Amino acid sequence: MEKPKSENMKNKTVFITGGSGGIGSAIAEKFLNEGYDVVACATKTSSKTVNLEKKFRSFSSAKFQFMYGDLSTQAGVRAFCDQIPKTIIAETRVIIHAASIPVSYSSILQTNWELIEKNLFINLGSLFFLVQRFLPNLQKANFGRIVAIGSALTRNVPPNKLFHYITAKAALSAGCKSLAVELAPYNITVNCIAPGITDTS
Repeated sequence: MEKPKSENMKNKTVFITGGSGGIGSAIAEKFLNEGYDVVACATKTSSKTVNLEKKFRSFSSAKFQFMYGDLSTQAGVRAFCDQIPKTIIAETRVIIHAASIPVSYSSILQTNWELIEKNLFINLGSLFFLVQRFLPNLQKANFGRIVAIGSALTRNVPPNKLFHYITAKAALSAGCKSLAVELAPYNITVNCIAPGITDTS
């Protein structure tokens, strides 16, 4: 059963990165069940995205679609942002940033800078460019909700051999704190939630 929407969210869209992943697709399903239109981002079309699209369109009256792009490089994110239709930009009020790289263990001597850079960019860099793309419309609406998926592993003593992953998630958390302060006057909230390692297979 759909819940009543606030005036700020009537006929509005939720934009989700990492939409084909376990966490991202579960979030998409939740919003669709509550009657919100959802645009989900995935790296490329696959049997998984095709099946998810069929599933979501079969049980929900809300609109759902995938958009495809590489959020792990600056060029990829810029190209992706350029292809987002103006109608989606105008209708989006919630951004869920669930894009990430699967956890892999690597000692500092085995880790190359490219792995660190890729983790940093898909976590923090892609959010930076997406916020810049959507923000003018959110400010104009004087309403917005931005939620990033961080990690509980950034707290206390982390597991061994996760320098690349922990560093990227810590940067994401710090960036969200800064954004929250900056965007609060526009009634835009920014939160970074911190789940533990989640088995989504």
